[in-house]
Amino acid sequence: MPSRAVTQTPETHPGSSWRNQPDTGPSVMRRDDPKIARGIGLAAAVAIIFGGMAMALQTAGRVTPLGIGWATFLLTVGIAGLLFHAAFDGDPQIRRVYMAFGYLCIIIGGFLAIVPYNKQPGALFGQGFVCLFLGLLFLLAFLRNEDDAWFRNLAENILGGAGAVMAIVGLAGGNIRGEFLLPYGLLLGLLGLAYVTAFILVRGLDNDLAYRAGLVLGGVGMLAFLIALGRSALPSLFYRFSWLSSPPPEYLVPTGLLLMFLGALYGLTSLALCSDNRLVVMTIRELGAQFYSPIAYIVLFAYVFAHWLAYWMYVGQLLDPLAPPVPEPMVKGFILQWTAVLFTIFIVPVLTMRLLSEEKRTATLEVLLTAPVDEGVVVVSKFLAAWIMFLFTWTPFLLFLLALRILGGQPFDYRPLFSFFTGLAVTGAGFMSMGVFFSSLTRNQIASGVLTFAGMLFLTLTFLLQGLFRESVWTGVLKHMSFIDVWFDTLDGKLVPTRLIFFGTMAIFWLFASVKVLEARKWT
Repeated sequence: MPSRAVTQTPETHPGSSWRNQPDTGPSVMRRDDPKIARGIGLAAAVAIIFGGMAMALQTAGRVTPLGIGWATFLLTVGIAGLLFHAAFDGDPQIRRVYMAFGYLCIIIGGFLAIVPYNKQPGALFGQGFVCLFLGLLFLLAFLRNEDDAWFRNLAENILGGAGAVMAIVGLAGGNIRGEFLLPYGLLLGLLGLAYVTAFILVRGLDNDLAYRAGLVLGGVGMLAFLIALGRSALPSLFYRFSWLSSPPPEYLVPTGLLLMFLGALYGLTSLALCSDNRLVVMTIRELGAQFYSPIAYIVLFAYVFAHWLAYWMYVGQLLDPLAPPVPEPMVKGFILQWTAVLFTIFIVPVLTMRLLSEEKRTATLEVLLTAPVDEGVVVVSKFLAAWIMFLFTWTPFLLFLLALRILGGQPFDYRPLFSFFTGLAVTGAGFMSMGVFFSSLTRNQIASGVLTFAGMLFLTLTFLLQGLFRESVWTGVLKHMSFIDVWFDTLDGKLVPTRLIFFGTMAIFWLFASVKVLEARKWT
């Protein structure tokens, strides 16, 4: 609703000037011009029509000028354009249409996820999951502009209720039947977490219901983690102590690990939402600052492009009739392509170059440290925010891997992903801490980015230079410093502690040096 504002020059008394009169109302706020958003929405609708028709005809066996790849691309671009239109066009009729579309996506998604197809339960789960995800996005876009309390309350309650159902089904079903966990329970648990988190953030933590929902989220996550841990460890101990007559079935990999991961993710999300701890609050502040600037969106777009390019090249290799069969683990060939390595070299400086340099340049670092936080909290919070963002950029890779599984129709060995993401987290901690240190040295973001890029280039060259030394002592040294070798080992299912310790020690050293650089300002 437009604000009631004083738009006329206030009356003045004789002998006084209107410029000296006090303000008597808020300033006029002008709505954003929706013309651009409506133009993008119209173009998106056209893209969806052409892409949908091409995909429908391809599915029916017809030959069309647009292949399945271009049809999927047009549908993706069209949906992105509609989301942009929904978020930036505040017209009541338009936003209510998108509200109804969001509800329709949730209903259709729930139906497709449940109904059996060709007497096979879950055959349309992939399509249902996509619809449920789109329902979340469109409802969030609708809530961005909705100012009617009844409509807002309805949409918020649907988000919270649907998220609770998906979380319970995913976690409980995964505990009851391990076969249900992959992929159904895992995906439902993650999407349920996204729905409940959206409900809490839209309501605001000052709302009692939202705050209690955050606490319940943490309790459910802790309970799921403890149950998975107990079912993974206790049966083996009982058998070792001869309390069981037969060896228990394998539960830890993958069921136990996945459920512990889900439980830990629920608990950490609850901690981030409800905790008043200084480190947690500062980390959330820094993570939010990434998304309030174009950096996060540029990085995500770059990684989507990198993973799409890797996916396109890998699928082309799989479909080539002259190419030899791809051995297991096939995820190794998908991940370890030069696109992922090259984009990592460039993305790390982009994520870290402004963390402390910008604070120094704008002189906000001194203001920040007048709060009851010390240098260690500032450094670690900025590091954690950048590290979480780095791990989040690999989400498109998981989505492409899921598409490979659904469209391929054949299972593959996914277990090396557990060790890979462990190695990725440790090496990423080393990358981000190095970037934080170089950002603490200078006020110039470009200089910080160049130094971090040089460090990443050196770590990459340690892999390329190994062939020059031919099994000498330097070969072992370079292997310990090469993150590419760590990724190779983890994708073979091996976690080499000595190589992980190098990057863990590297992270601790750079963070310690960053704290000392900030403390040194007191003496300059």
